[in-house]
Amino acid sequence: MIERGCLFHRKVAKHDIIEAVQSGYISLECLNIIDKKLEFEHIQAFKNMLSVLGYIARSENPEQRFETHFKSPPLMKNNTRTKIFISYSHKDKAVLQRLKIQIRPFEQKGLIEAWDDSMITPGMIWRDEIQKALNSAKVAIILVSPDFLASDFIALHELPPLLVAAKEEGVKIFPVIISPCLYEESDLGQFQAVNPISRTFIEMLVSEQERLLVTLVRAIKRSLEI
Repeated sequence: MIERGCLFHRKVAKHDIIEAVQSGYISLECLNIIDKKLEFEHIQAFKNMLSVLGYIARSENPEQRFETHFKSPPLMKNNTRTKIFISYSHKDKAVLQRLKIQIRPFEQKGLIEAWDDSMITPGMIWRDEIQKALNSAKVAIILVSPDFLASDFIALHELPPLLVAAKEEGVKIFPVIISPCLYEESDLGQFQAVNPISRTFIEMLVSEQERLLVTLVRAIKRSLEI
């Protein structure tokens, strides 16, 4: 059973889950796992988690995936969202570095505080640090590529809380399409990307890439009402 204090605490009727299964959104196998692992009166915002559960159901070891995911620290609602959370694949680190350079002038003025996992230093509990950053994010920049979409950790631990926060707390999501990928078929496809999927970052000239990042940083500044 999942303890109180995890992602679940709001009551949701069991028929909501059954309806989701009958509609084909999640599998019967996944329902059986949920039924074994949870008390339904402890479920929070279940409908927001359907995409995660569908992903788990399609994995090679859904029960293990379920256990791993729902042992994560909770995403807590708060009024202290001030940071920018940057989610990316380490294979796209070069783009991250260019983005951070464009953000830096606003950081120097104390107007923006951006976070990415390169800020985790030896001795820190990396999973807790990521969760703290997720909890304090007012804006999320998502560097989307095939490697990003293929990351199990991102799919299970970074995207779900960001999507919930976007829906429930107004966190702004800014996807940047780095290279051709199945963006529109992903859970991020509901968000307007900074650049068109037909004109990905790697297909641009260097000057166009920098101009795109400048446009992104200015849009973030406006969204933060700075």
